[in-house]
Amino acid sequence: MKSNSTTTAPVYTAINTSDDSWNMREMIIRFGVTQADILAAVREVGKNKEKVEAYLAGRK
Repeated sequence: MKSNSTTTAPVYTAINTSDDSWNMREMIIRFGVTQADILAAVREVGKNKEKVEAYLAGRK
């Protein structure tokens, strides 16, 4: 018999963010960007939440 329970989608978190806790899904929803855009931002400015947000806001 199959279970009717559903699982939630995984939350993609940035690795090693120390005290800067943020997740990729939040950024995708907030800025309307793709995962690739966020990864490019992280490569460009690092994993600091404020820097990533500023980078993504500048791309709008």
